Amino acid sequence: MLIALPGLRNAEYHPLNEHNRRLASGQFAQLRHGPVHFQLLGPDQGELLVMLHGFSVPSYGFERNAMWLARQGYQMLCFDFYGRGYSARPRTDYTPELLVEQLHELISYLGLRTPFHLLGLSMGGCIAANYTRRYPEQVLSTILLAPLSKRINAGPFRFGKLGRLLCYSWFIPRMPNQQLKEFVDPMGQEDWAYRFIASKNRCTLKAFGMPSTAP
Repeated sequence: MLIALPGLRNAEYHPLNEHNRRLASGQFAQLRHGPVHFQLLGPDQGELLVMLHGFSVPSYGFERNAMWLARQGYQMLCFDFYGRGYSARPRTDYTPELLVEQLHELISYLGLRTPFHLLGLSMGGCIAANYTRRYPEQVLSTILLAPLSKRINAGPFRFGKLGRLLCYSWFIPRMPNQQLKEFVDPMGQEDWAYRFIASKNRCTLKAFGMPSTAP
């Protein structure tokens, strides 16, 4: 029963299929490691600003920011990293290099202009910094919001196999409602927990000290 508990409690283990993806707004790009969910907003002639989400909340966390900035004349690109939201869950190590190349391939696939502005939140800050270092000619400016800057052991993961059991059966399933408590004004976010669970997030970054897993 203990072994089965993480699979029963954690929606990350549930399959992501076309039915799930019909719930998503935006579009999908078929990249090397599978479909990538993205939204492109604002005028084509506007300066491009790419927003990179953090470890926990997929790209929908930027919706209000992206819509407002699009109204100011920016072309906005928001997308889900592999293993997060509605993007593919390739069976591989989820490293910064993988996510940097995902962004590079997506920019090329969409035929977007460079250089562009790059904004990274938390884990996305690490990816933004790595992208800027690898492709400096493509980046006009880099904006880091509370960037992840060193390896971490998140929550119960630090306690080995027992920690993984606790994390997938208790820590992760509690995340949506815990996040809602962190909003300055949670009004208008009543569907937060539903959207988080519906997108069935899955991603661990071996490079950040967390165990790498294959969906």
